[in-house]
Amino acid sequence: MQYLEMYQFVFVNPNWMTNFLWGGLCLLVAGVIPILPQLVFMGYQWEMVETLHRRQGRAYSDFDTNRIMDYLLRGVWPFLVSLVAGLLVGVIMVPLMIGGLVLALLVGQQGGDALAFIAIAAWVLAVVALSLGASLFMYPLVLRAGLSQDFGQAFNFGWAMSFAKLMWKEIVVGTLFLFATSLGLCFVGLLVFCVGMYVAAIWIMFAHAHFYWQLYEGFLDRGGEPIPFKELPPPMMGGQPNWQPPQ
Repeated sequence: MQYLEMYQFVFVNPNWMTNFLWGGLCLLVAGVIPILPQLVFMGYQWEMVETLHRRQGRAYSDFDTNRIMDYLLRGVWPFLVSLVAGLLVGVIMVPLMIGGLVLALLVGQQGGDALAFIAIAAWVLAVVALSLGASLFMYPLVLRAGLSQDFGQAFNFGWAMSFAKLMWKEIVVGTLFLFATSLGLCFVGLLVFCVGMYVAAIWIMFAHAHFYWQLYEGFLDRGGEPIPFKELPPPMMGGQPNWQPPQ
């Protein structure tokens, strides 16, 4: 895993600034039209993952305004899968988190300030551990949805368990790395008159796309079962598929 490469790979593409601008426009429009612009950029993210795979990491696709409808349709599947999987995780995690917090507060009341601090710290660590455990469940499902473009294909739990078993260390470390760096980038973005928040958000989304690609390639290198890619019809608005090798 090349963790710093998640942020550095963006600049390999000579059109990176244009891609950033289109991503920023999606976020701006999302303030007026909810969900749809995010789905467009999410679809573009997954096309990036696919092109990185097809081009063996040499380059990623440009944002093509002629393919906005294709991006929108592609973004629907990982969005729906993450929503359903998130609800499943929430059914388990929320009661555990609330119960743990109540227990920590009761222990703190009985044992004074020092014990209260220890109990709350233990609860925070437990929440972090639960969140990382949830990521082992979520990442394979969303990855399979984004590449197969099929809702039913995503919930192949046998494949997801195999993926988590082979890649759990990389998922945990990568998730912690992205969380820490995202906080840092967002803080810097706030300092730049808040405008930098848009740049930070888009850069973070690019980094997540590269992370998914690295996870998938690592999984394949370790003998994992490939995801069946969907053979797409011609672009709906006349654009050209972006996964062909660069000229």
